Amino acid sequence: VRALVVATKGDAEGSGARFKELEEKYGDRFDIVPTSAARKENLDGMSWAFYRHLDILRVYTKIPGKQRERKPIVLPEGSVVEDAAAKVHKELFVERFRSAVILRDNDKIKRRVVGLSYPLQDGDVIQLAHT
Repeated sequence: VRALVVATKGDAEGSGARFKELEEKYGDRFDIVPTSAARKENLDGMSWAFYRHLDILRVYTKIPGKQRERKPIVLPEGSVVEDAAAKVHKELFVERFRSAVILRDNDKIKRRVVGLSYPLQDGDVIQLAHT
């Protein structure tokens, strides 16, 4: 069972020692995220920890010549181009699929033409083409 421990009240007296104790006892079994709402400490870290535990990825669609969509398609980790295409429009982009272009800023190859079985990564930008 995957679990995430959010250690709140990081601003309380003695919280540093208690957090250290928590890490020593449970750090090998759970991800532990210290936070303080009063001091607004590590709230972003907590949000990202929740996101990582969801096992999802975000894929953005793009029409050639335009900016990518702002709202992503949310898919389970391990998804492929076919999964994204089906979310957009099954008849057009799966049954009449021609190709997809994956755009990745952080990849050695920034633009690659791929097929339906190509694995997706979080943050991919995808252009779908059909016949």
